[in-house]
Amino acid sequence: MAKVISMINWKGGVGKSTLSLHLGVGLMLGSDEHPKVLLIDLDPQSNLSYLALGVEKYVRHVYTKKKPTLKNIFDDYFDGKQFHTRDAIIKQPITASPGQVWINVDLLPSHHELVLVDMMLAREKKSASTHQKETELELDKMAIIKKAIDQVAEDYDYIILDCPPNINLVTQNAFFASELYLIPAIPDFLSTVGISLIKSEMDKLNKNFRGMIQYSNSSIEFNDTEMLGIIFN
Repeated sequence: MAKVISMINWKGGVGKSTLSLHLGVGLMLGSDEHPKVLLIDLDPQSNLSYLALGVEKYVRHVYTKKKPTLKNIFDDYFDGKQFHTRDAIIKQPITASPGQVWINVDLLPSHHELVLVDMMLAREKKSASTHQKETELELDKMAIIKKAIDQVAEDYDYIILDCPPNINLVTQNAFFASELYLIPAIPDFLSTVGISLIKSEMDKLNKNFRGMIQYSNSSIEFNDTEMLGIIFN
């Protein structure tokens, strides 16, 4: 079963995408067994996807061939359909050297239209007969990424989620799905001031999710997401 790690910081330009890529490759190279790693790009800026694929390959894959991306997972949620996560995963896309790729590192790419998903999730309200049922439906909204990951968790040893620079609903989805989170930062005053606030907000999310599950009597499994550490770039 994969260990799921989110890269979280609501400040942009701190190296989340670069760190996600190098951590994924490093985890694979760091063991003789070459563990399998899946990188998931949740940021509509798609920087991790660009880094992994290169701009030309990304544009060809997403816009010319119109292959599925992370956005399709959310689209199917809104349409009430079951999405098959494996359909959107690109196998071994990361170039190691000319003509060579890193083995055992896969990518689930992002899409620029993910920028609209947070607004769509915030607007979406499903009616229910009781407040408990409404809470359960809100939990379903938080568990979109978790359910997508559950489909492939047995295929990988590590799954790394590169979150957008905010703590909106897509990032909360990533947090809900993760066992651990890392805070990439740069060693300046503004970045370090924000770290304690991020930790505080993540603690609140853990508490809120636990409360929602207990109140709704939901069958969704959730354990507190713990901070793995802070990495200064």
